[in-house]
Amino acid sequence: MTFRRRGLLVSVSTMAAYLRGRRCERYSFDHAMWFHRPFRADEWFLYDQESPISTGGRGLARGRIYDREGRLLVSVVQEGLFRKLGG
Repeated sequence: MTFRRRGLLVSVSTMAAYLRGRRCERYSFDHAMWFHRPFRADEWFLYDQESPISTGGRGLARGRIYDREGRLLVSVVQEGLFRKLGG
Protein backbone atom coordinates (compact mmCIF):
# COMPACT_ATOMS: atom_id res chain seq x y z
CA MET A 1 0.00 0.00 0.00
CA THR A 2 2.77 2.51 0.79
CA PHE A 3 4.97 1.78 -2.24
CA ARG A 4 3.41 4.23 -4.76
CA ARG A 5 1.63 6.71 -2.53
CA ARG A 6 4.42 9.28 -2.12
CA GLY A 7 4.43 10.83 -5.59
CA LEU A 8 0.95 10.02 -6.80
CA LEU A 9 -1.16 12.10 -4.45
CA VAL A 10 0.63 15.46 -4.85
CA SER A 11 -0.17 15.42 -8.59
CA VAL A 12 -3.85 15.94 -7.67
CA SER A 13 -3.00 19.45 -6.40
CA THR A 14 -1.65 20.48 -9.83
CA MET A 15 -4.47 18.98 -11.92
CA ALA A 16 -6.17 22.34 -12.61
CA ALA A 17 -2.94 23.81 -14.02
CA TYR A 18 -2.40 20.70 -16.15
CA LEU A 19 -5.90 20.94 -17.62
CA ARG A 20 -5.16 24.56 -18.63
CA GLY A 21 -2.09 23.36 -20.56
CA ARG A 22 0.52 24.29 -17.95
CA ARG A 23 3.18 21.78 -17.02
CA CYS A 24 4.58 21.76 -13.49
CA GLU A 25 7.47 20.15 -11.69
CA ARG A 26 6.21 18.69 -8.40
CA TYR A 27 8.03 17.94 -5.17
CA SER A 28 6.62 16.25 -2.11
CA PHE A 29 7.88 17.62 1.17
CA ASP A 30 5.46 16.26 3.74
CA HIS A 31 3.20 13.23 3.75
CA ALA A 32 1.54 10.88 6.21
CA MET A 33 -0.56 7.71 6.13
CA TRP A 34 -2.88 6.34 8.80
CA PHE A 35 -3.90 2.68 8.68
CA HIS A 36 -7.31 2.32 10.33
CA ARG A 37 -7.94 -1.43 10.08
CA PRO A 38 -6.27 -4.55 8.72
CA PHE A 39 -6.73 -5.43 5.02
CA ARG A 40 -5.40 -7.75 2.34
CA ALA A 41 -3.22 -6.12 -0.32
CA ASP A 42 -4.64 -8.35 -3.07
CA GLU A 43 -8.21 -7.06 -2.65
CA TRP A 44 -10.09 -4.35 -4.58
CA PHE A 45 -9.72 -0.73 -3.30
CA LEU A 46 -11.25 2.63 -4.06
CA TYR A 47 -8.73 5.47 -3.77
CA ASP A 48 -10.60 8.79 -3.41
CA GLN A 49 -8.34 11.84 -3.86
CA GLU A 50 -8.95 15.59 -3.53
CA SER A 51 -7.02 18.82 -3.25
CA PRO A 52 -8.76 21.38 -1.03
CA ILE A 53 -6.15 24.10 -1.76
CA SER A 54 -3.44 24.77 -4.33
CA THR A 55 -2.02 28.28 -4.42
CA GLY A 56 1.27 30.15 -4.32
CA GLY A 57 3.31 27.21 -5.55
CA ARG A 58 2.09 24.89 -2.79
CA GLY A 59 -0.65 22.32 -2.72
CA LEU A 60 -2.37 20.10 -0.18
CA ALA A 61 -3.85 16.76 -1.19
CA ARG A 62 -5.89 14.23 0.76
CA GLY A 63 -6.74 10.66 -0.02
CA ARG A 64 -8.97 7.98 1.44
CA ILE A 65 -8.73 4.30 0.58
CA TYR A 66 -11.84 2.14 0.99
CA ASP A 67 -12.50 -1.57 0.68
CA ARG A 68 -15.28 -3.14 -1.40
CA GLU A 69 -17.76 -2.78 1.47
CA GLY A 70 -17.07 0.96 1.76
CA ARG A 71 -15.05 0.76 4.98
CA LEU A 72 -12.28 3.32 5.36
CA LEU A 73 -8.93 1.50 5.44
CA VAL A 74 -6.28 4.20 5.03
CA SER A 75 -6.16 8.02 5.20
CA VAL A 76 -3.40 9.90 3.37
CA VAL A 77 -2.33 13.56 3.43
CA GLN A 78 0.45 15.12 1.38
CA GLU A 79 1.79 18.64 0.94
CA GLY A 80 3.77 19.53 -2.13
CA LEU A 81 5.69 22.30 -3.82
CA PHE A 82 5.27 22.93 -7.54
CA ARG A 83 6.87 25.21 -10.12
CA LYS A 84 5.91 25.97 -13.71
CA LEU A 85 8.18 24.33 -16.30
CA GLY A 86 9.64 26.36 -19.13
CA GLY A 87 10.04 29.71 -17.43
